[in-house]
Amino acid sequence: IKLAGLSYGDGPYLVNPTLTGSAPDPTFTTTVNCDMTSDGDAGWMEVFNVHTADGNFLNYENYAFWTTAALGGARTDLAHGHKTDYKHPWLFSTFQLNQLLVKVHQDGVPLYWRSWNLANPGVPLMNSFATPAALTAANYRLTFGVRNTSASLPSVAAIDPLICGADWDLLTTTCTGNNPGNLDYNRLSCLPGPRRGCGTTDNMGHGLGTRHDYPGNACAAPCGDAIMRGSTPGNWIGILV
Repeated sequence: IKLAGLSYGDGPYLVNPTLTGSAPDPTFTTTVNCDMTSDGDAGWMEVFNVHTADGNFLNYENYAFWTTAALGGARTDLAHGHKTDYKHPWLFSTFQLNQLLVKVHQDGVPLYWRSWNLANPGVPLMNSFATPAALTAANYRLTFGVRNTSASLPSVAAIDPLICGADWDLLTTTCTGNNPGNLDYNRLSCLPGPRRGCGTTDNMGHGLGTRHDYPGNACAAPCGDAIMRGSTPGNWIGILV
């Protein structure tokens, strides 16, 4: 759409994402929220949005949201794609993606973003969140390298999720901390360390879909939609492909 000069800016578009996959269906269409302004010449479709203060809980144990096409309490109406927990079930469970963009925004106003190439392109995002039969020391590499980063990237702290320092090029999914004995889990994380991606000390696996000290103290340690810098409450995380 963007390369053909048919873009009218960010917003909903009727598209056929199957045409870029291995099994194109010329009759298929779906309406998606598109970001046409981030990352240069690329156009991005919104897969899901995590709102950190909407009352819906997207912690590690929300298996419906993270591991299936179900909503897990999220909404599907496009008008709420940046206002609540949002999910496009078909994009999440079926679309064969090659790149991914994470956008941090507040009250719908973009703050900064980063895009990556995927380590295993051509598979649905849902596959990357497959949960082992038991919560063990799984550590799955999602990305291969950074594509681009917004010029507005601020000075970040070690606990900012997903979009961190310039050399932090790795996202991991369904992971534990460096010490599995800490019983800390994250659905999506970015933090360097010997095992990279999940944190270096106890209760320090910062990212999305957290569950710390499990199955010990029930949420005695951080547990929730996201663990991030506390000075900017209400940040929302959009995942686009």
